Amino acid sequence: MMIHHLDEGFGVCVSGGSACSGGGKSHTLQAMGVPDALIDTALRVSFATGNTPADIDALLAGIQAALAHRAAGRPGS
Repeated sequence: MMIHHLDEGFGVCVSGGSACSGGGKSHTLQAMGVPDALIDTALRVSFATGNTPADIDALLAGIQAALAHRAAGRPGS
């Protein structure tokens, strides 16, 4: 699972669900007309004033590594 891979390998916390729905489908994405199939694959990332450029770099590196991991046929970490 990509989210697990980001948490374990890069120290980046992300969520597959909406913050206000306790991990359910995002009402915001639904209101924007995003199809349910895409909502189910959405990745929620939160930022705060304390985030640094290095935090963004870690997030991007984690996403790239997870995608490469998945493309290599290893869907889970």
